[in-house]
Amino acid sequence: MHNQIFYIITLFILSLEIVTASDNAIQFLDSKSDEYAAMSNTIWTLAELGYQEEKTSKLMQSHLKEESFSINAGVAEIPTAFIASYGSGKPIIAILAEMDALPGLSQVATPERKILKEEMPGHACGHNLFGTGS
Repeated sequence: MHNQIFYIITLFILSLEIVTASDNAIQFLDSKSDEYAAMSNTIWTLAELGYQEEKTSKLMQSHLKEESFSINAGVAEIPTAFIASYGSGKPIIAILAEMDALPGLSQVATPERKILKEEMPGHACGHNLFGTGS
């Protein structure tokens, strides 16, 4: 009986820690929302094709360096590819951040189709959001 009470109390305490960690993460993201929105809008405007995301890659690397990530640029001999690392130990978590635009999909930032520049690249799959959020 004592073991069961101990386990119940332990689970309760751990659940409180998880809720606190979750609240902290949400507060952190809320505090950065304007910054992330600006980065996403910049990437939307840059609209660089795959393997040509020079300005986008530099922007993301610069931001990550400011947040104390170490950057390994030019991964796999791809000038725009990079690995951003933070911390040490376990677990190791990997996140893919696509940031390329697609050819011929230049678009004003509206929900309906409104071409910005004919034949120019644009973001149709949310990579400006995905890259920033990752």
